[in-house]
Amino acid sequence: LPQIGTATGSGTVASSGALDFKLSAKFTATTGVGAIATQAQNVVSGLLGRFNPLKSSASSTASSGIPLTITGTSSDPHIRANLKAMLK
Repeated sequence: LPQIGTATGSGTVASSGALDFKLSAKFTATTGVGAIATQAQNVVSGLLGRFNPLKSSASSTASSGIPLTITGTSSDPHIRANLKAMLK
């Protein structure tokens, strides 16, 4: 959905319909949904910076995008923020 942002990454769809994707999503800050997502991303980045003082800047997450994983099946996908990747 280009009106809210972009996602890049890679993954697979098995013949059974099982999904395994790792993506990085960047949201457009000027649209309604994108603005809300960007605000949420900034809050999460700020919290990660507080809980991970060894990082030089939590804003690097904001600039590189939100890491997402998509699992489940094509008929029941599960999209989640990959918090472990955000801490790296």
